[in-house]
Amino acid sequence: MKSVLIFGSLPPPIGGVRTSVLNLKKSLDSVNIDNQIFSIKNIFLFKRFDIGHINFTKKWKIVVAILLGKLLCKKIILTPHGETFYKHKRYIDKFILHFIDALIALNDEVFERCHSKVNRIKLPPVFIEGLQDLDKSKASILDRKDGEKYILLYAYGKVFEEEIEVYGCQFILNLIKEMPSDYRLVFVDPKGEYASDIDLIDSKKIVYLNKYVDFKQLLLEVDIYIRPTNFDGNSIATLEALGLGVPVLASDIVQRDCNVTLYKTGSESDFLTKLEKLLRDENIDNNFKHKSIVEYITFCNKIINK
Repeated sequence: MKSVLIFGSLPPPIGGVRTSVLNLKKSLDSVNIDNQIFSIKNIFLFKRFDIGHINFTKKWKIVVAILLGKLLCKKIILTPHGETFYKHKRYIDKFILHFIDALIALNDEVFERCHSKVNRIKLPPVFIEGLQDLDKSKASILDRKDGEKYILLYAYGKVFEEEIEVYGCQFILNLIKEMPSDYRLVFVDPKGEYASDIDLIDSKKIVYLNKYVDFKQLLLEVDIYIRPTNFDGNSIATLEALGLGVPVLASDIVQRDCNVTLYKTGSESDFLTKLEKLLRDENIDNNFKHKSIVEYITFCNKIINK
């Protein structure tokens, strides 16, 4: 593979899909593979890329990217972000699956569901070559106090899907009173959309950050990262946490990395039990390692040669 045309957007703003696109670009740059983010000018350059890689969530954008990809690229690959792709086997999903050459699934659910697409593989949304080295000289974000346990929750806005809250923040806020007195919830809500919900909770257990922060730096300052989502793909945040040696507790709404501790989605008792165990266990075994862009390149070469 010599060239890749990436259909997707780069940060800012910061979001899971955009971060994944940026990581892919950096990873390909690191091994000197020509890659470009699609723009209108690509149509007039008359250059044909080996691979067109689609990284959109909205179905109409994926369809447009497929049509453009057929014109500009030899082969089309799609990474459906999230867990809902082909879930209800709608006509637009069938169209997309039929006209792409290969699929990269981020989780087992999408991988198994799309079994009719022979050319498919499960890969993570980020690769080690595209991860930035941590700047250890940065100032601390939290004013930690001895004897307290800090639990990190992140929500990129108050988002709903099928009338269900995506990030599961309300589930956690409802449990604040049930948590031990030495627990502190560090709630990062950069858009400030949960501010009114926080105002209704009279609790000193919450450190509310309604601004963008250095997420990796913050991970190093907390004891655990929680992801109580009701919908998910393969969360970049969980992979970043694991890569830094931070324990992760997440809902079992999708299959996650084996190093993630799962609780039954929606179960308050199971969440609290697992949280307590993780925070009190000082001998957590974390053998997580980020995957390499080499696996991506090998798969793309296989598709090109078919």
